[in-house]
Amino acid sequence: MAITKIIADSITSGAIANTPNFLAYRSSSAQSVANNTTTTILFNAEKFDSNSAYNASNGIFTVPSDGVYCFGLNLYAGDDAPARYVGKLVKNSATLIYADLDVSNEPATLFVSTITTCSANDTIHATFYHNRGSAMNIDPSSTAEINYFFGYKLL
Repeated sequence: MAITKIIADSITSGAIANTPNFLAYRSSSAQSVANNTTTTILFNAEKFDSNSAYNASNGIFTVPSDGVYCFGLNLYAGDDAPARYVGKLVKNSATLIYADLDVSNEPATLFVSTITTCSANDTIHATFYHNRGSAMNIDPSSTAEINYFFGYKLL
């Protein structure tokens, strides 16, 4: 079972009451990422967002209250050109965690997650970088199982 379905079902059923929480994904139209450019990924739809703290127009989650949070990012780079792919979670302009892959002629999935202490009004967003030689797309999905960004308060 996909992690997004487990998280979404657990929150919907009340099994996970950690709020605030959100799960955002690309649902319509691909986002183009230029070659050799770090780009904020705009996850333009939400499965849930308990505090309306994720902004789909700029890709930023604004922390509503102090605490310890878990954040995660999944990006599928469905291209078969040799390249370097870097996916990052960024807090207030500083990298929290990243995945850096050298890919040779096959699609790749980047997944990162982290636990961090946050203060109210901290911001978290996801970025992607590649050097495949030309622009590439972050594709949409109607099920949030390909490209997604999530977070929830633990304590």
